[in-house]
Order: sequence, then structure tokens, then C-alpha cells
Amino acid sequence: MTLNTLLFETPGSRVDVFARARRGAVDARLRRFDLAGSDADASYRDLVRDLGSMGPGGRAGIALRSIWAYRGQRKLLFWAIVAFILGAAVSFLHGEAALSAIHGVAAQPVPFADWITAHANWFERAAQILCLLGALALALNLWRAISFSSLLLRGAQLLDLDVRDRRRDLENRVARLNQRVAALSAESDSAAKRAEAAARRAGGKAASRAPGPDFLDVRHSPTAAARAFLSALAERVTQGPAAGAPDRLVFVIDNLDALSAGAAIAWIETAQGVIGAGSIGVIAFDPARLVDPLGGSREARRRFDKWLQVVVNLPRRIDLDGERLVARLLSADGQSAPVSSVAELGAALVEPLSPTETALLTTLAPLAAHSPRGAKRFLNAYRLARCSSVPRPVMALMQAVAFADEDVRAAIHNRLVGGADELGDFDGPESLVSAIKSARAANNGPISIADARAAEAIARRYALSL
Repeated sequence: MTLNTLLFETPGSRVDVFARARRGAVDARLRRFDLAGSDADASYRDLVRDLGSMGPGGRAGIALRSIWAYRGQRKLLFWAIVAFILGAAVSFLHGEAALSAIHGVAAQPVPFADWITAHANWFERAAQILCLLGALALALNLWRAISFSSLLLRGAQLLDLDVRDRRRDLENRVARLNQRVAALSAESDSAAKRAEAAARRAGGKAASRAPGPDFLDVRHSPTAAARAFLSALAERVTQGPAAGAPDRLVFVIDNLDALSAGAAIAWIETAQGVIGAGSIGVIAFDPARLVDPLGGSREARRRFDKWLQVVVNLPRRIDLDGERLVARLLSADGQSAPVSSVAELGAALVEPLSPTETALLTTLAPLAAHSPRGAKRFLNAYRLARCSSVPRPVMALMQAVAFADEDVRAAIHNRLVGGADELGDFDGPESLVSAIKSARAANNGPISIADARAAEAIARRYALSL
């Protein structure tokens, strides 16, 4: 619900009741500032709407600007300044310094100076009156500014309360609707099961289609048929090679960025729910494009942690050497790396974790993993990252840092760019200091900055960056 709806189209709201009850005060105070227009009530609601969309700093600025930013206020400030200047001038005129200056300039006695001296009390009283008038004008200015700004701030406060109540009401309605939808879905599923049981008893299923898998039933909707097919496929794969099924199915989805952000999010959620056991889904997309549609970086990170078990950040196309890539694809063997390198990489991926690695990863877990799902993602990323030539304790440390919070990543980054020779002790988060000590112990010696930088570059490939 927009602010305009609450202000202009919702009778009985707090702002509406306040504006109607203070109609006379609203009209008088807005006319003092030439803001009433043809309809003082509508002008006041417009001002409250603008103020409601500002933060505390903006509201304080409006209150301060009400002292000088409007024509009536500027007049009062002008006359207050004039009164103070005249009062100071009159007070100076009957002083000894001014009279001495007059007698010094004139060669003979000046009657006017003698008259001033004789009526000095008149000048003193006139100076006091002028200063009093200036103070009254300044006080009137401040009083008008306070009354005007307090009226607007009260309206903005009531508008905030109305918005909060409406938001709570809408959230309750959405919750009730979701419960109703869930109940209707359960009733629909129950009715479908009863109908299917009745069709089986009547022999209608055999008459409606030829014998075969259940997902070939013509009465299924396309979505239900697809889900049934994937479910049957997962069931067959879990039976293993003994049943003539493959060991694993890999679903590769490329160019997901061709879809709109909302469609891509729905597609990923559906794929995550229907790709069953014995299958792997590989999705290529730009996660930064989905941050705003998902509700910000915090919510996006939570959703990505739920969807993705392993993240691999590929280099941008602009960084690829096109000529070298084409020449490699056109080569006689058609391979991008020697067979021995591929075999070594595969062996490193399936190599079990050593007791030293297990102990170190357990020590680094508080730094990198804040949930069971986060721990699984950290272990998967480390299994990929340890295939590099960087020492494994250093790789484990920097991979844990890549999964840590902003303070830890900033502290280690500042240390890596500092130019030291090795990663020694330094002031930082306690979890990071403890992790570095554990990594040095597992490394059987100090950790060089060069190894840490190389490990950091590799760790960023397998960490979600938003």
C-alpha cells in the first residue's frame, strides 16, 4: 500500500483523524508560510507524504529550514536584524566615545551633542526598546518554525504508525492465504488419490492408455508428467548398475541468463526440487543479476547457500585468449590438457582426506561454516581447491577465509597487500588468529605471503561473491 493511499484514500487512519481534528491549526500555520494553496488539507497531506519518505536527517533538515526558508520567516529575521543594528547604533550614539568624537571634529561647541548628553536616558531607553523588538521578532520566528515543524513531524509520526499497522495486517493476510492455499492443495491431492484409486478399481487406467510407466498417463498435466518422469528416473538410477541403470545423471543447463530474473529464480527452485537422488545439476548463470530480485545480498546469499553445493567462478570472456582457444580446439588431438594431467586431477578429487587435513578442517570450521549446509559447501570447495599446487594447509586456511565474514576477509586482505615476507601473528579477529596458528602448525613452518596470495586467488574461484 502506497503512502498516497494511506493519506488520501483511507478514512479513519491516524493521519486522517489528526488532519481533520486540527483543520483550523493546519490552515493557519500553512498560510503563515504561504503553503496552504487552494486546499490547505491536501497541501498538508502532501507535505506529510514528502516528510514520511525521508530519514531522521531529512526531517531534522526540514525543521531547521523552517526558520529561514519561507518568506514570512525571512521578514521576521530581517526586522530582528534591523532592530538589533539600530539598537546598537543608538546605544553607541549617546556614549562617551561618540560624543568625544563629535566635539573633537567641531571647532566650537555643538548644540546637538549637548542635547544628546542632556537626553542620554532617552537614547538608552530607545536602544533597550529596539533590542527588545528584535528579540521579540526572533522569538516569533522560532515559535512559528517550531509550531509548523511540530505539526509536520507529528503527521509523519502518525503516518509511520499507519504504515507499520498496514504492513502487519498485510503480512497476516498473506499468512492466512498461504494456509488456505496449502489446505486446498492438500484437499486436491487427496481427491486426486481417491480418484486414481477409484479408476484402478474400475479398470479405467488400463483402458485409458497402453501398459507402461505411470508418467505416460494421458490424464497427467505436463508439469505432473515431467515430475513423475524425473522421479521414476531417480528411482531407477538409485538401483545401480545391476539394474542396467547408469551410475549418475548429470543435468547441464547453460545460458540461464537469457531468462528474466524472476523466471530464472523460479527455474532454479523447480530444478532443485525435482532433480532427485543419483543426479547432479550444473547451472551456468550470473548470481549478481539475481541479488536485487531476491531481496538484497543477505537474502540472496541465504538462497544461494540452499541451492548450490559447489560454486565455481569462471573467468570473464574478455579475459580469454580467443586465438589461443581456437587454435587449441582445431588441434589434431582436440584436448586442452595432457591425459596425465587429467588423470592426476581426477585422482586428487577422489583422494580421501588425510588425518592432518581432517584435524585442520575441523579447527577451521568455526571460521568458515555457520550451518550444516555451510560446512558441506566448505568441504566441497576445499576438495576442488586442493588440486592446485599450493600447500594444502595454506589452501585450507584461505578457503576458510573466503567463506568467512567481511571483517575476516578485510583483515587478511590488508595483511596480504602489506608487503611482508610471511603470514605471521597480527591483531585481528580471534577466530582468524587461531586459524592462522593452526594452519602454520599443519604446514610445519611459516606460511609465505606468496603462497597465501596464490591460495587466495584460487579460493575466490569456489566462494560465492555478491
